[in-house]
Amino acid sequence: MLELASNFVASTKLPTTPVMFLFSGAEEPLCQSAAAFMSSSPWAKRVGVFINLESIGPGGSPIVFQHAGAWTIKAFAERAPHPRGVIAAQDIFDAGLVLGDTDYRQLSYRHRGGLPGIDMAYLLGGAAYHTDRDILSAIRPGVLQETGETLTAAIKSLADTLAAGYGSKPTMQALLQPTDHKRLFVSFGARYMLTYSTATANLLHNVPVIMALAAPTTLNLLHPHTALAPLQG
Repeated sequence: MLELASNFVASTKLPTTPVMFLFSGAEEPLCQSAAAFMSSSPWAKRVGVFINLESIGPGGSPIVFQHAGAWTIKAFAERAPHPRGVIAAQDIFDAGLVLGDTDYRQLSYRHRGGLPGIDMAYLLGGAAYHTDRDILSAIRPGVLQETGETLTAAIKSLADTLAAGYGSKPTMQALLQPTDHKRLFVSFGARYMLTYSTATANLLHNVPVIMALAAPTTLNLLHPHTALAPLQG
């Protein structure tokens, strides 16, 4: 995060909106720091969208596993050079199957906070988490560079989306207003991320099931003489 902040300060092409870096502690005891920021900090009211960076181990590359606001994951997928993530991880969290908590719940309007945003985390190497093996050398070479490139592009993409809506009150309301709408997302080889709406998902996911169920009847109507004879007695 310090490297990202340094790069933005030194860059001649700044993001189109201000960027705030929040270093929050006290996460393990009920995420007290993030909760205090949202409830007490005057800066909280100036935040339009967030990216929460988490870790449950020093291994692997960070993936997106939760989002609030369909536009956030769309903006991330459009610009991130190394997008990783899958909606199934969010479904598991939403179902309450994971007992752990992250600052995302304190910031997100889908939980206790009031903001749209994205939750990213390093997910591998959980056995080393909070042990003497949770050290910098356990991080795979190249991961921090990949993370920095992805976060830089994602921050600029989210900023551009917000900046484009500044001149239109309805647009800003649509971006910031809490909603349960999600976009389904899945990445392919950390090079491309496909996102689509829940309405599209209903077609893509349900139509094949309907076709499979209707196949026997359809085949019988089209080719009645080739249908299998009914079983006798």
